[in-house]
Amino acid sequence: MKNFKEGIALLKFNLSSIILFEIIHKIISTAILAPLVYAILNFSIDIAGLNYLYSSTMTLYFTKPSTYACLFVILMVLAMFFLINICGIICAMDYSKRGEKTNPLVLLLKGLFNALRVISPRNMGIIFYVLAVLPVTFSVMISGSLFGIRLPEFFRQFIKMNERAVAIALIIYVAICIITVCKIFALNYFTLHHFKFHESVVLSKKVMKHHTLGIFLGVILLNVALVGIMFLLETVFSLAAKGVLSKFISSKALSFGVDIAAEIIFFVIYITFSIISTPLIYSYICACFYRYEEECDHEEVSERREKRQEDIEENKQKRNVARRNSIAYGTMLVFGLLLNGFYIYLSINDKIELDIYYSNRATVTAHRGDSKHAPENTMAAISLAVENQADIVEIDVRQTKDGVLVLMHDESLLRTTGVDKLVGEVDYDFVTSLDPGSDFSEEYAGEKVPTLDEVLEFGKENDVFYNIELKPEDYYQGYEEHIVALIEEYEYQDNCVVASSDQDALRKVKMLNPDIKTICIVHVIYGNFQDMEFVDGYSVRHNFVTKDLVSKIHSFDKEIYVWTVNSETKIKKLLLLDVDSIITDIPYEAKEIIYNANESLFTDWLGRLIEEY
Repeated sequence: MKNFKEGIALLKFNLSSIILFEIIHKIISTAILAPLVYAILNFSIDIAGLNYLYSSTMTLYFTKPSTYACLFVILMVLAMFFLINICGIICAMDYSKRGEKTNPLVLLLKGLFNALRVISPRNMGIIFYVLAVLPVTFSVMISGSLFGIRLPEFFRQFIKMNERAVAIALIIYVAICIITVCKIFALNYFTLHHFKFHESVVLSKKVMKHHTLGIFLGVILLNVALVGIMFLLETVFSLAAKGVLSKFISSKALSFGVDIAAEIIFFVIYITFSIISTPLIYSYICACFYRYEEECDHEEVSERREKRQEDIEENKQKRNVARRNSIAYGTMLVFGLLLNGFYIYLSINDKIELDIYYSNRATVTAHRGDSKHAPENTMAAISLAVENQADIVEIDVRQTKDGVLVLMHDESLLRTTGVDKLVGEVDYDFVTSLDPGSDFSEEYAGEKVPTLDEVLEFGKENDVFYNIELKPEDYYQGYEEHIVALIEEYEYQDNCVVASSDQDALRKVKMLNPDIKTICIVHVIYGNFQDMEFVDGYSVRHNFVTKDLVSKIHSFDKEIYVWTVNSETKIKKLLLLDVDSIITDIPYEAKEIIYNANESLFTDWLGRLIEEY
């Protein structure tokens, strides 16, 4: 408790400078880190010989030595930025210990100069040290960020396939973290007395010899308390906001109001705790350091401490504190003006797009027909989709044993017809006996599995635009050729697109008839995949779609379809991103949402602003 109180005193003495330092550091880090990390990832994909990361390329990506080299560079860059932060805070606590005021610019420069010392081969170990103490020095920032992370589906599959290796890696990392925290004073010696990394670790171990458990538990408990309090406050204030809103807002608008209030509250609390948590944790560590260092009689430490004190006294006489602070704050003001000027320049030149209206050009694609109100991939679902004003009807095509093309999403007939057989192992005569409608509803009892021939004939008569999804299997014979032949027979080249996740199938379709538009279905996380010559567009899962992705695809004069989207909020977000088609199970409702989108422009814009920032 005594160490904690002393730490609070150290923090309070230079609190304003420390908070400003934290804010400046985070702004600069965000501005530099994001583009730098993306650039390195792009480079790693390029030198791995890939165009993009996709479920089938992830394993290949991680077999390349260059991948690990680039990931190592990313870790180095991240560690450098974290090291600047920690070194700056340690210097701030040292100023407080001496009873001197400082300013954020001095802390930033001192943090930077100390971090640059890792360039020496004898100090490289400090990089790994910083990565090992991240869980306890940046716990609030990490825990808050984790709640917003959604791992891509194929990345989760990759982890699932390598569960044992991932588990072992995590156990090793946790063990390294514990060992490192038990030598937590190493950074103090490294920063304040300029010892080499190895020397700093040895000195830290010596000072903490009889206090390791107490300091370790103190650091852990402080982290747990900070994270716990942050989420407790967020919950309490969110519930309070809900109670207040319920008295003044109608039940129809209450949900939206509560969501906005909760976002605002969590944002304010998270930012506040992110700024103050690391200085608070290190104020405790530094208080322990100053207290226990005095108990350790080490000749070289004493000599360096005395020399450092002499240098400090000499500098005090030479410097003009008022002038130094004026220069520091003046520099920050100029830096802020430059940032604002740069932002204005980008805005004027359309480098930054501010979406303040909904584009209503996106078409609505009915997923497997109107599959919410009729059995999927049936004539009933297709007819209902047309009736409900869908712009495009998406269908899935498979091939029977005797070569007939039928509409069916799964290769197994079990889910939709109750028959445990594969489409490719039965003849068409058997398929005609199936009833995909009875399990859906008695209203559709007796509904048949249609052929692609029947569907194209219906489409020709009713002016239906189809998204024909190919589902090739290794044992299908002449599958792509048969589909292209039917499209040509009905002269449907201008009224359909052919989609598939199988690139070979799309390549074959394009070779057979270059006039048929092809759509590649991808589970994209990252990379440059937009320039496939045999592809005219991409169909992407909605949670992977970003403004940058849409812009890149459009820059190649290609289209982007997004699947499968059934909520108003997600549909509106995609309208803002200017996607070309929204694939949905609710075509009629989606058309209404798009038509009426701009009526709720202001409240939606406010909600989006809160969510993004």
